[in-house]
Amino acid sequence: MCLLYNPDLIRFDLHNTVLNTLHKVAKWYDKHGGLVRNGMDSKEIIFYIIAAMGSIGVFVGGIAAVIALIRRRNLPSIQEVLGTSEDITFLLEDKKSEEYALVEKVVRRVERNSKASFYDKALANAYRFQNDERIDDALQKWRDIANHAEGHDNDLAARAWFSIGYLHNEQGRGEEALSAYDKAIHLNTDYVAAYYNRGKTKRNLSKYEITKGDVASASRRYESALADYNEAMRLISDLTEDDTSPSTAQVGLGNI
Repeated sequence: MCLLYNPDLIRFDLHNTVLNTLHKVAKWYDKHGGLVRNGMDSKEIIFYIIAAMGSIGVFVGGIAAVIALIRRRNLPSIQEVLGTSEDITFLLEDKKSEEYALVEKVVRRVERNSKASFYDKALANAYRFQNDERIDDALQKWRDIANHAEGHDNDLAARAWFSIGYLHNEQGRGEEALSAYDKAIHLNTDYVAAYYNRGKTKRNLSKYEITKGDVASASRRYESALADYNEAMRLISDLTEDDTSPSTAQVGLGNI
């Protein structure tokens, strides 16, 4: 049966299948004068029913294949559901959610597709590595994406560098995180999340410098963090045209 969705073909197949099946059942019934009356046991009756319904089974299987094909085509792309490593972290917090189930379907589709793009394959690998807590391997996949995308798809490259920064920060590697966030912002100067996360990283580093007694360095970090938070707030205000919400800088920095 053709798997391309065509309502007229499906109606035609259904009509012919039902007629053929009814014809088979009628012939067998006439031939045997009634299955049970001729002393057939239950296994033989089941055999004949299965044989008679075989063409229905083929039809139903074909319909199921069509439905599966339509659903598969309606799945979002992997780049739509896996934006950054931060998104993956939030997703993995609830593996019973509908969102997690959807992402798993999308990732499996990419993994089975031998013609999937380099970026889609790399995203699927980064997701699997992060899921398995193989963070260094996940970092390498995000680097591969960033290096390949830069100059061709700077938005994707910026998200890749953001992902690298996020994973470094989660591992306590603040300086490496800052370097990655710098690259993300260089590629996308309107990247709100990158400004916010860079500010948060600077704030955390300033706290560490205070514990070492390096107040001057901590102060510079603090001022730089404040600038990043304020830039994030400005960008958000431009998008929402709403200045009534609390300052992102106040929410992000708090008391240090």
